[in-house]
Amino acid sequence: MKFPNVMIVILLSLVIISVGILVYLFNLYHYSEGYNPVRIVSVKVIPDNPHVNDILDFNATFENLGYPPIYYVGGCGPEITYFILSNNTKTIGASGCMCPIEPTAKYLSQHEIASAVTSFCTSDRQLVTKPGQYMANVTVHWSTKQLMYLENSTSALIKLNVTK
Repeated sequence: MKFPNVMIVILLSLVIISVGILVYLFNLYHYSEGYNPVRIVSVKVIPDNPHVNDILDFNATFENLGYPPIYYVGGCGPEITYFILSNNTKTIGASGCMCPIEPTAKYLSQHEIASAVTSFCTSDRQLVTKPGQYMANVTVHWSTKQLMYLENSTSALIKLNVTK
């Protein structure tokens, strides 16, 4: 019985290792560290002309730029949250209310766009106590897996002009 040539075994091992590395690097479902496939296209404040003591909400439109689908929670889900960067705010805690629309996992394919509004049932909201210009950090929460737990997020800073 003859043993295979050592050079052939080494060459085949190198080919198998190289193919494994290429599959990992070019895997369409693999995102490198720091890459964010979700882009916030636009954010609108609700009400569109906020005044002092208005409870604010935001409508965010976002797009999946990556190849694999991304998942977010639709209905009364917590996919959009925000925080106004100021001490001149009062936080209104989320009210544990009955949602008219059952939370469901929704997905966006590549280049699809969706919109979502902050939900008073699932996230804190804020009102501004003094007039002026403010910054709000609006965050879209999403996942690469079909889960109700959203392990990734994309944020955008927007300016608010709050009048008396």
